[in-house]
Amino acid sequence: MLAKIETGNELINDLKLILDTLRKHRMRFNLTKCALGMEARKLLGFMIRQRGVEANPKKYRAILKMSSSANIKDVQRLTGRLAALLRFLSASAQKVISFFKLMKKGISFKWEPECEEEF
Repeated sequence: MLAKIETGNELINDLKLILDTLRKHRMRFNLTKCALGMEARKLLGFMIRQRGVEANPKKYRAILKMSSSANIKDVQRLTGRLAALLRFLSASAQKVISFFKLMKKGISFKWEPECEEEF
């Protein structure tokens, strides 16, 4: 759960809303996993900044450094890395559908020009 505020005046109201919601659903905080009052840092694999939640640069650099897939394991590695960034990619399902088709059982692996273009 992430609460982003513009001014300090909003903090009390936002925290009250969050705590009321947690009480309503009988949820509790694990204090070892809570971070309050932070300005910018990595949290759960994402970068939390003043502008909001951003992709972790390490995650997208790993994809940019990858070479074309030579086998099914490479495609699985690629789709796993893409899954971590899907919320930041517009129309991502359409862009990676050929990779998922390659992983279907009973289909022989063949890296098509379509796959190379999407990659």
